[in-house]
Parts: sequence; C-alpha cells; structure tokens
Amino acid sequence: MAKQPVKQEFWKRNRATIQAVVIFFVSLIVFFWLLNNEWVLRTILDPFTGAVARVTVWLFLLLGQDASAIGKTVTVNTTALSIANGCNGIEAMALYFAAVLALPARWTRRLIGLAIGFVGIFIINQIRVIGLFLVAMYRPEFLPQAHHYAGQTFVIVMGMALWFFWAEQYAEFSTAKGAAPSR
Repeated sequence: MAKQPVKQEFWKRNRATIQAVVIFFVSLIVFFWLLNNEWVLRTILDPFTGAVARVTVWLFLLLGQDASAIGKTVTVNTTALSIANGCNGIEAMALYFAAVLALPARWTRRLIGLAIGFVGIFIINQIRVIGLFLVAMYRPEFLPQAHHYAGQTFVIVMGMALWFFWAEQYAEFSTAKGAAPSR
C-alpha cells in the first residue's frame, strides 16, 4: 500500500517534465511522418528546397560570383552541388519546432518561437550551404567531411542555441511551487 503514494508523488513532482518529453516525441513523430509523406514532399518540401537553391544563387551573385540554379542543383562558377531534401534545413526545423511545442508557454509565445526557428534555421542552413560550396570550390577533397560532420554539427549546435534563446526569453517555467511564470 505504501507504493501508491510514492507513485502519485513521482507523477505529481515530474508531471511537467514527462508532459514535455511526450509532447516532444509525439511532435517529432508527426513532423517526420509529414516529411515522409509524398504529397508534402511534392507540394511543400521540393518547392522549399528550390527556394533554398535560389537564395543560394542570389547570395553568390551578391558576392560577384557566376551562379545559377536548375531545380535543386546550384552551379557556382564551375562547381555544381545538388541540395537534397535532407540538406534543406527542414529536419532541423522539425526538431526545433518539437522542442518549442514541448515547453510550457502561451501560444503567442510559441508562435514567436516557431517564427524565430523558421527564419533562424533557414539563415543557419544558408550559411552551411554557402560554406559547403566554398569547400567544394577550394578544397573539394574535404567536402564529404565538411558535409557530414562540420555542416551538420553547425546546424545542430546553432539550432540548439536558437532554441535556448527562445526558451530563456519566452518559455514559462515556474521556479517554485505556486510561483508565477517568469516574464
């Protein structure tokens, strides 16, 4: 009989954390199911990846380089790279969005977090794409390592930093029992 109060106390004490973890993982399942849906791929992800390619071209043109895009393939000077769906930043956005949805906050603050993440991770991913082009143009032998290790790590770490910024500014944690949410 003594175990029931212990279980109840555990759930009561850890309810917010358990709720955040469940929301995070359910959100990830939904997002990644959507990312693997053929209709979403054709109507949202492919055009988004094309936009990433066009922005890349625009940035290189601003830098005075000869750049063009055909679909998801970008050519800068004589170097061509294809931006695949896994390299468009959407998966990092899905992780970020799930983390924002998991924390306690009013919906207006969550929407601010989603907007910050969309714009921020788009910019972060563009920096990664530009960096990969520079590696491909000047040190192509390092492209596989730059793509798989440095580029992915950069997006993950910067995405986490962006989420920490949002959580610190907008999430509503209570610091003590009965305390009002911060900010």
